Amino acid sequence: MGETIEPFEIPAANISLDVDTQSLLTLVAINAGQLQVQSAVENRFISEVINNAALPLGKGLWVTDSVVGNVKKMP
Repeated sequence: MGETIEPFEIPAANISLDVDTQSLLTLVAINAGQLQVQSAVENRFISEVINNAALPLGKGLWVTDSVVGNVKKMP
């Protein structure tokens, strides 16, 4: 109640299109690596998202996350 919701944006650097793979694990590793390059996550985050199953949201969308190793909030 009374909360202000900030707009959510995904930086263009975090979007990879036309990756030639059939492996969800490959996509997770690519995305986690991009976050690491941006100094947004630590190795613990990478390990968690690679070793834990992605959550299917439907229509080909999947999400991975970790409560450990987050260094900064993305803009």
